[in-house]
Amino acid sequence: MIVIEKVLSGSQAERLKIQSGDIIAKYDDKTVPRVVELIRIFRGEHPGDSPKPLVISRAGRTISLTKEPGLLGAMITDRAETSRAESK
Repeated sequence: MIVIEKVLSGSQAERLKIQSGDIIAKYDDKTVPRVVELIRIFRGEHPGDSPKPLVISRAGRTISLTKEPGLLGAMITDRAETSRAESK
């Protein structure tokens, strides 16, 4: 489970109104279980690539967003391993 710890000011995450505590449920219609995998996917995106669906869970609600290519701009945690990484 990937959890948003902190949204960075001026980031794509902030523009999408992502909040601390949100859980990333799916990206590009796929479940991504680990932070390292999600960051690898984000870093592989390039300007001009198509936006992709991002599904988050917030307080039991599912929220569907559209993410532009590139990093999200948030501190994220893999709750299963409690490792932290920055995607900015």
